[in-house]
Amino acid sequence: MSTHTLPLVVLAGLLTTASDDRPVPAPAPATAATSAAQASDHAHGRVELTPHMLRQLAALHELFAKYHDLQTAIENGYGFVGPCVSDPVLGGMGDHYSRSANDDFGRGDGTHSVERPQYLVYAPQKDGSRRLAALDYTVPYEKWQGDKAPEFFGIPFTRNDGFGVWMFHIWVFQHNPAGIFANFNPNVPQC
Repeated sequence: MSTHTLPLVVLAGLLTTASDDRPVPAPAPATAATSAAQASDHAHGRVELTPHMLRQLAALHELFAKYHDLQTAIENGYGFVGPCVSDPVLGGMGDHYSRSANDDFGRGDGTHSVERPQYLVYAPQKDGSRRLAALDYTVPYEKWQGDKAPEFFGIPFTRNDGFGVWMFHIWVFQHNPAGIFANFNPNVPQC
């Protein structure tokens, strides 16, 4: 089985399992949380996936699957926004590509929509290539008007003070043992 079809098969299985409208537990966190980033990632790892969420995730998979081919993403206006991101404890994210790479590094205009990620995230591979792994959403602090963090599925975005944004990842193309909404993925190689 191709590594590109595995997430779709997993999503299909989850959709089948969720047809009775009971929440499906997400994978448990890999390790105990000690830092703010770890605590946030682990909180996202404990999210129960509802049938509605699973349908939205399947739709995202279908909408963005064409970008498994990085060249297609580039031809469709996505540009590299470096550097590759990883954490020695939590794992990697990878390379981020944005349609607005030349505009404030693609950080976003303050709006957020699950169908419009600011970044496509590509995980580095052993052979030097990149593989589509996640969608990344950001809202710059200075452009956010809400009293609380932005959110998807009732799950708040997390703070990233280094980049000055609220961020939210969806690992729809690569399994993440820390959780589908965790920011870092221990299965993604370090940069």
